Amino acid sequence: MNNITVRNIPDRIHKKLKKRSELSRRSINSEIISCLEEALFSNKHEVEMIIKKSQEIRHNLNFEITLNELEEAKISGRK
Repeated sequence: MNNITVRNIPDRIHKKLKKRSELSRRSINSEIISCLEEALFSNKHEVEMIIKKSQEIRHNLNFEITLNELEEAKISGRK
């Protein structure tokens, strides 16, 4: 494991970290690691790419389905 020292943390960030760490019952250090993992390894970018690709495919299909048709398809799939 490596160590990092962070200096000059603004009060509002420190207060937020302290509150989050109390709510999650973690130390502030563990909360910082959790925040970094969430920020660095989030799959948000992947989700955005999937949404964009699905929108492109939907546009290229060039047909629409009504809410009633969608509901009927869901119901018939459950039978």
